[in-house]
Amino acid sequence: EILPAADAGRVQTTLGMLTAAALPDHSANTVMCMRAAVLFEDKLWDSARRELQLAIASSPDEATLRFLLAHVYERTGLRQLAARELDRAKALAPTRE
Repeated sequence: EILPAADAGRVQTTLGMLTAAALPDHSANTVMCMRAAVLFEDKLWDSARRELQLAIASSPDEATLRFLLAHVYERTGLRQLAARELDRAKALAPTRE
Protein backbone atom coordinates (compact mmCIF):
# COMPACT_ATOMS: atom_id res chain seq x y z
CA GLU A 1 0.00 0.00 0.00
CA ILE A 2 1.63 3.17 -1.20
CA LEU A 3 0.14 6.62 -0.95
CA PRO A 4 1.33 9.85 -2.49
CA ALA A 5 3.44 11.83 -0.01
CA ALA A 6 0.68 14.36 0.70
CA ASP A 7 -1.85 11.64 1.46
CA ALA A 8 0.64 9.70 3.57
CA GLY A 9 1.36 12.86 5.55
CA ARG A 10 -2.34 13.49 6.06
CA VAL A 11 -2.88 9.94 7.33
CA GLN A 12 0.12 10.13 9.66
CA THR A 13 -1.02 13.49 11.03
CA THR A 14 -4.53 12.18 11.65
CA LEU A 15 -3.24 9.00 13.30
CA GLY A 16 -0.97 11.14 15.46
CA MET A 17 -4.03 12.95 16.77
CA LEU A 18 -5.88 9.70 17.44
CA THR A 19 -4.01 8.36 20.43
CA ALA A 20 -5.12 7.37 23.92
CA ALA A 21 -3.00 10.21 25.34
CA ALA A 22 -4.59 12.77 23.03
CA LEU A 23 -8.12 11.46 23.71
CA PRO A 24 -8.18 10.60 27.41
CA ASP A 25 -11.99 10.71 27.57
CA HIS A 26 -12.27 7.82 25.10
CA SER A 27 -11.55 4.15 25.70
CA ALA A 28 -8.51 2.61 24.03
CA ASN A 29 -10.84 0.48 21.91
CA THR A 30 -12.80 3.52 20.73
CA VAL A 31 -9.55 5.23 19.75
CA MET A 32 -8.51 2.09 17.86
CA CYS A 33 -11.81 2.03 15.99
CA MET A 34 -11.27 5.66 14.96
CA ARG A 35 -7.74 4.83 13.79
CA ALA A 36 -9.07 1.87 11.81
CA ALA A 37 -11.63 4.13 10.13
CA VAL A 38 -8.85 6.46 8.97
CA LEU A 39 -6.89 3.53 7.56
CA PHE A 40 -10.00 2.05 5.91
CA GLU A 41 -10.68 5.36 4.16
CA ASP A 42 -7.40 5.08 2.25
CA LYS A 43 -7.60 1.29 1.88
CA LEU A 44 -4.52 0.79 4.04
CA TRP A 45 -5.60 -2.75 4.87
CA ASP A 46 -2.25 -4.08 6.06
CA SER A 47 -1.75 -1.17 8.45
CA ALA A 48 -5.30 -1.59 9.72
CA ARG A 49 -4.75 -5.33 10.19
CA ARG A 50 -1.59 -4.77 12.23
CA GLU A 51 -3.21 -2.17 14.47
CA LEU A 52 -6.31 -4.28 15.02
CA GLN A 53 -4.25 -7.36 15.85
CA LEU A 54 -2.33 -5.37 18.45
CA ALA A 55 -5.56 -4.06 19.93
CA ILE A 56 -7.02 -7.58 20.02
CA ALA A 57 -3.93 -8.81 21.83
CA SER A 58 -4.73 -6.26 24.56
CA SER A 59 -8.51 -6.78 24.48
CA PRO A 60 -9.18 -10.29 23.13
CA ASP A 61 -12.82 -10.22 24.25
CA GLU A 62 -13.74 -7.04 22.35
CA ALA A 63 -16.21 -8.06 19.64
CA THR A 64 -15.97 -4.76 17.73
CA LEU A 65 -12.24 -5.15 17.12
CA ARG A 66 -12.76 -8.68 15.81
CA PHE A 67 -15.58 -7.50 13.56
CA LEU A 68 -13.33 -4.80 12.10
CA LEU A 69 -10.53 -7.33 11.57
CA ALA A 70 -13.03 -9.55 9.73
CA HIS A 71 -13.78 -6.54 7.50
CA VAL A 72 -10.07 -6.16 6.70
CA TYR A 73 -9.72 -9.85 5.90
CA GLU A 74 -12.79 -9.74 3.66
CA ARG A 75 -11.45 -6.73 1.75
CA THR A 76 -8.11 -8.45 1.17
CA GLY A 77 -9.63 -11.72 -0.04
CA LEU A 78 -8.91 -13.74 3.09
CA ARG A 79 -12.43 -15.06 3.38
CA GLN A 80 -11.70 -17.97 5.73
CA LEU A 81 -9.95 -15.67 8.19
CA ALA A 82 -12.80 -13.19 7.83
CA ALA A 83 -15.36 -15.89 8.63
CA ARG A 84 -13.35 -17.03 11.65
CA GLU A 85 -13.11 -13.49 13.07
CA LEU A 86 -16.77 -12.82 12.36
CA ASP A 87 -17.70 -16.02 14.25
CA ARG A 88 -15.53 -14.89 17.16
CA ALA A 89 -17.10 -11.43 17.11
CA LYS A 90 -20.59 -12.92 17.17
CA ALA A 91 -19.68 -15.22 20.05
CA LEU A 92 -18.38 -12.26 22.06
CA ALA A 93 -21.16 -9.84 21.27
CA PRO A 94 -23.79 -9.40 23.95
CA THR A 95 -27.11 -10.93 23.06
CA ARG A 96 -30.35 -9.00 23.22
CA GLU A 97 -33.55 -10.55 24.36
